[in-house]
Amino acid sequence: MNIQNCQREFDFVLVITGVPDLMPDVQDAFFNSGCDDATFSIQYGCLYAEFSRTAESLKDAILTAIRDVRKANIGAEVDSIDECNLVTQA
Repeated sequence: MNIQNCQREFDFVLVITGVPDLMPDVQDAFFNSGCDDATFSIQYGCLYAEFSRTAESLKDAILTAIRDVRKANIGAEVDSIDECNLVTQA
């Protein structure tokens, strides 16, 4: 039995520190580092990156997103991670 590479899209949010604003040069740095699948916003003084990333697992999606945030080389660090569960039992 041949098991093919099974990738799917995962939605999650990274809360990022070390970046005080979203000036065009900051946005360009994130885009050029591989974060072109994220939407960035500042909420309550914190930078949020909402990703829709294709990977084999949620873990792989998150780890590659963290790598890409750091690769922007602008002092950005991930403070926390939030999986976007838009539908819950509640």
